[in-house]
Amino acid sequence: MIDDKVDRVYYARLLVRKDNNIMQFDARPSDCIALALRVGAPIRIKKKVLECSEIEMSRLEGARVMNIFG
Repeated sequence: MIDDKVDRVYYARLLVRKDNNIMQFDARPSDCIALALRVGAPIRIKKKVLECSEIEMSRLEGARVMNIFG
């Protein structure tokens, strides 16, 4: 989950589920994305981070929005 952006630096957490337990680790967003792509896991970004990012929202056409983590 990409949680925050401060002064053009993104911050993320790696969420790992094992036996009904969810473990959280601070991690670089690039590492979280790489791991998620390898295992087919969703990549989650907080809405506030997405709204203040440099990417044009039109480039995200077709992306699915999930708001389960707020």
